[in-house]
Amino acid sequence: MAILSVLILVCLLAMVDQRRTLDHVRGHLARAAKPEAIEYIRPAPSLTSVGLPAGLGEASHLVLLFLSTSCTSCLSLARRVKESASEHLWIVLNAPSVSAGWEWIDDVGLRRDAVTVDSAQEVFRGFGVGITPAILVLRRGEVMLGQTVPSYDQLEPLLSTDNLPPELTEADEVPAL
Repeated sequence: MAILSVLILVCLLAMVDQRRTLDHVRGHLARAAKPEAIEYIRPAPSLTSVGLPAGLGEASHLVLLFLSTSCTSCLSLARRVKESASEHLWIVLNAPSVSAGWEWIDDVGLRRDAVTVDSAQEVFRGFGVGITPAILVLRRGEVMLGQTVPSYDQLEPLLSTDNLPPELTEADEVPAL
């Protein structure tokens, strides 16, 4: 009977230890999966001056997604992005060379027509972005939000104007009296 009691006590203590470990891991994941504001240059440079296509500056809603070929989080994020193409998304990819960037894009399966391979880091430096994965949300060339994007769950709501937080939507014009 004593041996059985000792075994039950050992099992109970092991379960308590496992619960503490699980709580610690959950806390760490919650902190790691939380977007953080990033520093960026204000006012934002014109998009063409940093090497982005001219038409992007006129978009009423644009999400610039900054990725890197050397970032494993970027790779998993890019794989999720390819499944939900959005006309509001433009990817800026930091790569060691343009050919390496296009190869990475093709391997992931992303559309080439919504990507700038930034091997010279013109776009990254132009906006002052020094971390990946990160986003800048722009309205007609003006940056409205800059933050890290730890997972697709933080990116997805920003890809559609229907899901934007109120601070990122255009205020309705007040009619003249």
